[in-house]
Amino acid sequence: MQSDARKGGNATAKRRPVTSPEKGGRNMRILTRKEWDRIPASYKGKWEPTPYNISRVESGELPAEYIGKRNMLTYEEGNGTVLLTEGYHFTVL
Repeated sequence: MQSDARKGGNATAKRRPVTSPEKGGRNMRILTRKEWDRIPASYKGKWEPTPYNISRVESGELPAEYIGKRNMLTYEEGNGTVLLTEGYHFTVL
């Protein structure tokens, strides 16, 4: 993923964290549509209501609000590869 950021992936978004008070004051990345489109499809997905994810919601392992939201994998310095969920960790303008 680190090499992906060098190719233009979401390196710009990584440099623009903002505080999102409506989400508990967490840092949220802001991506433009162009930045989102540059991320390879293999690094993007969506929380689907599969039996596996539904069982994770029922067990409390996955928040129900995540189902239907887009997600992406990225590299964070000091944390390695992380999974981010739209509306909680990033937003696309």
